Amino acid sequence: MSVTWQQRIRGLFGAGRRTEGPVRLVFYTRSACPLCDEMESALERVRWKRLGIPAGALRIERRDVESDPSWEQRYGQSIPVLEFEGRALAKGRATTQEIERRLARRLEERIRG
Repeated sequence: MSVTWQQRIRGLFGAGRRTEGPVRLVFYTRSACPLCDEMESALERVRWKRLGIPAGALRIERRDVESDPSWEQRYGQSIPVLEFEGRALAKGRATTQEIERRLARRLEERIRG
């Protein structure tokens, strides 16, 4: 029987396993941005427990690109952008399932080093 990505990621946080610190996501956004609102809604629907991420192990930092010229220059035309460990996890339009799958892959990479 094949192991699903959900089962693999749950195993990363299973008994005796530790990651290096919390799961930290950075969400680059701006006001009056319908795509940003869509991605924020998708993030709210992510089933963190289903991913095996324990309570307290998740941090989402929201950054308004209009508040920092360097963010505006880097992300201004690409928002919304969701980053994990300095790499884009999602840009523009992304579903809840896409975010879950991509994060699961990245967490696997993080654990395996």
